[in-house]
Amino acid sequence: MSPFKFILSAVIMTSLATAASTQVYPLPDYKDQNLKGVTLEKIELTPKATIVHMVYTHDRESDKFMSQTWICAMESFHIVDPNGKKHYIENVRNIPMCPGRKYVTRPGQKVKFQLYFPPIELPGSENFIDIIEEDERGFSFYKVKLVLFV
Repeated sequence: MSPFKFILSAVIMTSLATAASTQVYPLPDYKDQNLKGVTLEKIELTPKATIVHMVYTHDRESDKFMSQTWICAMESFHIVDPNGKKHYIENVRNIPMCPGRKYVTRPGQKVKFQLYFPPIELPGSENFIDIIEEDERGFSFYKVKLVLFV
C-alpha cells in the first residue's frame, strides 16, 4: 500500500470512529425553563465536548419597553450531569461571553448559538441533565431528557 493510501485510510478510520462516538439529541424534552424565548435545538455529546445548540427569538411582546435587547453567555453557565457534577462553559459560538453583548433589534429575529462544555458521560440509556445560567435573566433548562436510541 502506498504511503498516501495508508494515510488516507488512517484519516478516514479516525473520522468514522469519532463520528460513531458522537451522540446527538435533537429537540430534547425538558421539564421546565426559566425564560421563554429560548429553545433547545439539540445537544451533542462528543469525546471532546458537550455542545448545546440554542435559538433565541426576540419577542417584542415580552420586551414591551425595549425595541432592542442583547444576549451573551455568562461564565456561570454550566451543565449538571446525572451524577450531580457541574461542568462549566468553556467556549461559545455566535454570541459573546459576557460582558460582551450581541444586540438583537428586530421583533422575531432569531439568533442561533452554541455553548461548549467539557464532555459528560451518561450512565444509562435515559438520563436527565440541567443547563443553568446563574443569573435572574439567564437561560436555564431543567430535567433535560437525553434518551439513547440503539
